[in-house]
Amino acid sequence: MASIPIKILKGYPNTGKLELFPSGTVPATPTDNISWTIDAAAGVDSIVSIERKFLSREIFSSHPGPLGGREWGANINRTIRSRITYRYSILWNATPDQQVPYKYDPKIAVRPPNDSSFLIKLVMKIALAVFVMLGVSKIFLGTKKGSK
Repeated sequence: MASIPIKILKGYPNTGKLELFPSGTVPATPTDNISWTIDAAAGVDSIVSIERKFLSREIFSSHPGPLGGREWGANINRTIRSRITYRYSILWNATPDQQVPYKYDPKIAVRPPNDSSFLIKLVMKIALAVFVMLGVSKIFLGTKKGSK
């Protein structure tokens, strides 16, 4: 299990965008611990919630929640067996008295450690099926007389 910190470096109230580090889609594996921490100079007062976007598969073993102070966290479910790009929203406030939170939509890409083996297994199954079909067709069709 690795710890993957996502740092909120800056908030832009005019657009709702957050500047995160690392930026872009964050790579992760099952059992990783994800944490979101607000930098003191970010201009972000608080995270209101972290929510899964509609039609995105759940990746966390329990919903992300506050860990104390300016940090939130969650663990990625260890039972994930296929690639998932998790789309979610961070709802955040720039000031303590803000009524309607801003919303920013980053991504986390979960890649199981043995994900590359899927293609190898698929190729092996196809090759086995071809050999079996060739063997069965040879048994039923036989070989013609005079062929070598």
